[in-house]
Amino acid sequence: MREVLEFGRIPVQMKNPTTEEERKECLLAKRLCNTKKYMTQEDLHRLDELKAEAQKKRKSEKDKGTAEELMDKVRALGHYPSDKENSVLARALRKARAAALFSLLKRLSLTSCGGLHNA
Repeated sequence: MREVLEFGRIPVQMKNPTTEEERKECLLAKRLCNTKKYMTQEDLHRLDELKAEAQKKRKSEKDKGTAEELMDKVRALGHYPSDKENSVLARALRKARAAALFSLLKRLSLTSCGGLHNA
């Protein structure tokens, strides 16, 4: 369990690891799989926490990419889109804003484009 915690995430098994790091990760994943049934509830809980942290980090990175893509589209358009002009982009911007994907700086940038009125 200590090795998994030092690794920082749940190791993944691979069919054909090519680098030394991948081989070590694959070996660690196999050992984890073989010893899971002998772990305490506390260790299993720690594994679940590691998994949840990794999922949260991936979602955060995905959301950041989504917000950046939307900002790039608005910049390319040159102004905040109206529903009549570009309803798909306008709807995506509303959803992103409702999901709080935009930082304060991005909201201010959109406001200067004439789009967000309650930044």
